[in-house]
Amino acid sequence: LAGCSLPRAEILRALVGLTGDALAPVRSDAFLALSQFPGTDTELILRTKALAGDNSAEVVGQCFTSLLALAPKESLPFVSGFLARRGDLAMEAASALGSCPEPGAIELLEQHYASESDAELRRAILLSLAGSRLEQACDFLVAVVRNGRERDAVHARDALKSSRFREVLESIDS
Repeated sequence: LAGCSLPRAEILRALVGLTGDALAPVRSDAFLALSQFPGTDTELILRTKALAGDNSAEVVGQCFTSLLALAPKESLPFVSGFLARRGDLAMEAASALGSCPEPGAIELLEQHYASESDAELRRAILLSLAGSRLEQACDFLVAVVRNGRERDAVHARDALKSSRFREVLESIDS
């Protein structure tokens, strides 16, 4: 769609129409497609949907990911605010932040991890950091393996095993 010759407004109208589809994958794909049309209007559509919610947390998660792709610095505080909501939305926010290429996203996850008491969300944050491409995420996971509580260290180790940073485990184990 991004490369077609239709007017931007016409494309946006069609995509917004798909955001109300009965099928969650269609809604999610519509929000993914919206990320191909940078602009304040698109950002506001994504923010509105995230605030309104959806019966599928994955759809809201796609809104987070699309926001972070369109306007990373401006969207970091918005998306990280959902970490405090608990449940599936917090997990989706952690996942989107972990995949964001902005170093500030990792810092926000680290800060939330330090103050988070929910073990499931702490684990989700560690797993999302494993999906990051930034060395900063690896450094944090290594610090948790070395200095974290036993359960957290196990989760951080498991996260590292499944990450692009898995070679780091060899230096920790030796």
